[in-house]
Amino acid sequence: MSERNDSNPFTQNLPLPRPERRRRAREIRKKLQTMDERQVLVKEGLSSLAYQTGLASLTRLMEQDVDRVCGVKGKWEQNPVGRLGSRNGWGPGTVWVGGFSVQIQRPRAIRPKSSGGGELPIESYQRAQNPEFLSNAALTATMLGVSLRKHGKVVGAVNPVNSAELYVSGLSKSTIGRRFIAAAEELLSTFLQRRLDERYLVVWVDAVAEGDYSVLAAVGLTAGGTKKVLGLRQGSTETAEYCREFLEELRHRGLSAQKGILWVVDGAAGMLKALPEVFGKSVLVQRCRIHKGRNVADKLTLTEPEKKVFAAELHEAWAIQNPTLAKAKLELLARGLEASGQPAAANSLREGSQDMLTCCRLGVPPELMASLTNTNIIESTFSVHEAAARRVKRWRNGKQVLRWVALSSCEAERAFERVGTPESLGRLARALERYAETKLASGKPPLARTG
Repeated sequence: MSERNDSNPFTQNLPLPRPERRRRAREIRKKLQTMDERQVLVKEGLSSLAYQTGLASLTRLMEQDVDRVCGVKGKWEQNPVGRLGSRNGWGPGTVWVGGFSVQIQRPRAIRPKSSGGGELPIESYQRAQNPEFLSNAALTATMLGVSLRKHGKVVGAVNPVNSAELYVSGLSKSTIGRRFIAAAEELLSTFLQRRLDERYLVVWVDAVAEGDYSVLAAVGLTAGGTKKVLGLRQGSTETAEYCREFLEELRHRGLSAQKGILWVVDGAAGMLKALPEVFGKSVLVQRCRIHKGRNVADKLTLTEPEKKVFAAELHEAWAIQNPTLAKAKLELLARGLEASGQPAAANSLREGSQDMLTCCRLGVPPELMASLTNTNIIESTFSVHEAAARRVKRWRNGKQVLRWVALSSCEAERAFERVGTPESLGRLARALERYAETKLASGKPPLARTG
């Protein structure tokens, strides 16, 4: 399908006289109004019939709108008081249909000079120009892996238009790219301004990197068990300043830790420093056990079978519900590493060991431990981003990365599943509230497990 049709009378560059252009435009309008639908179906296909039928309906709606503001043609004297203006012939226009920009002829109406002059808006024409659905289609196609360069071919294949009377445009890579960026910016703005006034029990924080740029992301768990993406910000978890600004933004939008929040992080120094600065020294931090396991394994100089044995022992220690026994088991493992000539791995295991057992000390219900002791939930969000952005070959700036992460986060949020049961979430909420109350009263965190 060619994007430009030289027979189009509305944009033809030939020096046609004005009467000739008007005559051709009248012929097309008349053809739309008196078309033989069966013949169109036979010669041009159902898609062209749908397009031409839709444009014919739009023409009737526009004429009705003009009749409403200017009076019925030839009978305006019947309602002179209700007239807002007068007819001003027909002019070229464009509307969005099925992913295309289609050029049409539209009726015009103008205000009298006594009312300020100028063209009167035609409601049906303005609605047909709304690019919202087109922008949403561009977002959806891009998120599904359709490249900007091939978007026009996909739209043309899905919505073939064979009629020579329909002039379509708006399918170039640059046009689709502008639509995509504009729609993504609007979505990002709306996404980052959502209020966070709900009760959140858990917040997972991590970062995703593309090229030289990183984006911080936070996912929250409500008291009802639903997960929501709370915020995004360009920056790294290794930089305390970026993390502090990100957390302050979440708090400014309504995120409250007065009743206690469990923060699940990867152990990056910047985030560990920023959390108590923004949400108080009594902040509850659970470091990701999967990240810790990888860090320790990277420092082991053992054979693969020996590493598997150690990993099993480490998970066995973390599975202990009693925090005192779990800590003793971890220390025993660290001493075993030292005795076998693995001091670096032993130091890595001891580093942050207190934060590895936060869920045990808090008394998190066993059915929630698998979700609250790692950052897998937010990693799954990033996996959606990786799948959607796999065709992007060059990351030009951080804003581009932020747009893509925002789009993939919205897509991932739609597929989020609930976490826990009302009973387990209720136990977690009560444990967090007891922790917050105890910390407020005595300044000491409770160590007893909840029942």
